[in-house]
Amino acid sequence: MYSMDYTMLEELYNELTSLVNKMISNIDWAREIINKMDNKEHWKGNGYDNYKEKFKALATNFEAYCNDVYKLNNNIKTSIERIKSVDADVMSSI
Repeated sequence: MYSMDYTMLEELYNELTSLVNKMISNIDWAREIINKMDNKEHWKGNGYDNYKEKFKALATNFEAYCNDVYKLNNNIKTSIERIKSVDADVMSSI
């Protein structure tokens, strides 16, 4: 059987937080690039506006997804604190 200790749980929490931060940073970076692409020499007709609207919808959904991951990741942090508290109570009663 595989078990996790506090350090492993905290590393998991930190790694997930770091990954989500990077994902949000990357979507912001992509948004900046797309906003700079409004160039009539590059886009003909309504191509840019259509592309930008599709990306906006994707980015909005992506940010909502990242917020959900943050919430779930906070459950790991809360679990760590609860487990530590239970362990402390058990150890003090021994």
